[in-house]
Amino acid sequence: MLSKLRKLSKKCNIIYLIGNHCFLKAEFMSILLGFKCQNDYVLKYDELKILVVHGDIFDIFFTKYKSITNIVIKIYYTIRKYTPFADEFFKIFKNKTNDFVEKSSDVKRNALKYIDLNSYDSIVCGHTHMPENSGKYVNCGSFCEDKCSYVTIDKKGKIRLDFC
Repeated sequence: MLSKLRKLSKKCNIIYLIGNHCFLKAEFMSILLGFKCQNDYVLKYDELKILVVHGDIFDIFFTKYKSITNIVIKIYYTIRKYTPFADEFFKIFKNKTNDFVEKSSDVKRNALKYIDLNSYDSIVCGHTHMPENSGKYVNCGSFCEDKCSYVTIDKKGKIRLDFC
C-alpha cells in the first residue's frame, strides 16, 4: 500500500493528515513517503471553504488525557499484532461500548463549533471511524472496517460519503 502511495505522489499532490495514530514525525513521513504531512488542509471552491482534518483535536478525552490514550493505543496495537482473534475481539468490544458513540457525538459537536467560529462552510474528518454525512459535518469513517467508507468531493465542492 505504501509503495502505491509513493508512486502516486510522483503523479499528483498527496497530503497526509496527521492524527493520533501517527507515531512517526511528519518530516520523516514526508521523506519516506514522498508527500506533504499537515495537521489540516483547506479546500476552496469559489466562496466555499472545506476544512479537512483527522478529527482527534475535537476529541476532548484524547486531548485532555493524551498519555493515557497513547498507552491504550500501544496496548491495542500489541494485542492486534500477537493475537490471531484480535479483529473479532475488538469488533465485539466496540459494539458493546456506548461511550464510544457518545464520544463521537462530542467530536461532531466540537467540530461544528470550530468551523462556525473559524468561518468554514463544512468539515471532513475521521478519528471516530463512524461514517456520517450531515451536511456541514462529514466523517469519512474507516477504510479498514468491514464496511469500508470514504469521501469524495466533486469540482463544485459537493461532498459525498461512499461505501465499498
